[in-house]
Amino acid sequence: MSDAISRAAIGKNGASGLLAIANAYRKFAKEHPGLYSATRRAPRPDDEAMLAVTSGMLEVLGAVLAPFNFEGDRLVHVMRGFRCIIHGFVSVEADKGFGLQQSTDESFQFILQLFISGLTVANH
Repeated sequence: MSDAISRAAIGKNGASGLLAIANAYRKFAKEHPGLYSATRRAPRPDDEAMLAVTSGMLEVLGAVLAPFNFEGDRLVHVMRGFRCIIHGFVSVEADKGFGLQQSTDESFQFILQLFISGLTVANH
């Protein structure tokens, strides 16, 4: 997943970077449900390999978020919120929890755009 997210983010930042990461994350979750499930827990403090992977993903996300000018704890909150939005959506989708006829692809993009709009407002 780290590779997919990193590749998606190359050359992008801000809104386009967040959309690219979110779409790569969702695609990975759909294509590799077992591996995706293994990514949901934070690594143990003694798991150096997983800590390195997690750190790399956070660096990519931090670089993509740089134009929004969040720092410190606020940046952590934004990262967590972004992850929760994506994870929540892909989890409900995987459980076949969306029964209405509207496109889940459109819903996913709409929710992401709302989040991005909120980031723009929150720090300006």
